[in-house]
Amino acid sequence: MRTRHHREWDKRVRAVAGGLTILKPGLGQWEHEGELFRDRVIPVRVKATRDQMKTIADITIQHYEQIAVMYYMVSEMSVTVYATDSQREAFRSKVGGVEEQKPETAFCMSCSWEGMTADMQSKEDAPLEELCPVCGSTDTWWGKPDGD
Repeated sequence: MRTRHHREWDKRVRAVAGGLTILKPGLGQWEHEGELFRDRVIPVRVKATRDQMKTIADITIQHYEQIAVMYYMVSEMSVTVYATDSQREAFRSKVGGVEEQKPETAFCMSCSWEGMTADMQSKEDAPLEELCPVCGSTDTWWGKPDGD
């Protein structure tokens, strides 16, 4: 699936829960009615009520045409700590806010190629929109999946 398809899902989830944390992709394997399904999965964490999670599961089934979607509670309690006004003002005084470290190489989840091509430029978003130069996969990301 193209990155823009995933971003549309992200947008829909943000509209329900207010935000999400996208974790490192993995490989899921499930048996359903005697057939083995293998899918690349992208775990996501959200702070949401039970009703919001049901809505997100329904969105996910429709958006990705899934047979089933699993969700579970990570914690019964969640605390959000906000920066003070003076901290927020200090953040704003920096050019571009808090500085980010951008990865300098791309990584293909399909064939494990790692590197750069002349066409690639580091972007703020993790997924690349360029094809892997080795296998042609669209499953390319900035940095290695283990965070190196």
